[in-house]
Amino acid sequence: MRGCYAANRGSAVRQPLEAYWAEGFDAFLGKPVAAVQIFEAVAELLRVEYRYEDEVREEQGELVTSLPEELLGRMKEAAEYGHTTQLERLIGEIERLDPAYRPLAGQFKRLLLRLDIDWVQKRL
Repeated sequence: MRGCYAANRGSAVRQPLEAYWAEGFDAFLGKPVAAVQIFEAVAELLRVEYRYEDEVREEQGELVTSLPEELLGRMKEAAEYGHTTQLERLIGEIERLDPAYRPLAGQFKRLLLRLDIDWVQKRL
């Protein structure tokens, strides 16, 4: 399988773009390069679609509100008192509820590893 190649040139280089295509490059990013250009080129070349954090948060926010009230209440209480061991157990319960909850449980696990209890509380 052939890789994908993107070219970038300094402003002092005046090689025509056609020369890059002839060399086998798949994309060209002119300077100055903005991050959005890089992401767009990667998306096009690799045929990927980005899921932005706001979209993921919105989906996970909907998942949080769909958790059983009793479990959600125990999560809030454990987060309020900083009971990390209890939170670990409750995250395990979330994982076992339904495969759809696994990304949410994964996010809570990552937050817990960073001991970011405040953020866990905000998510609940």
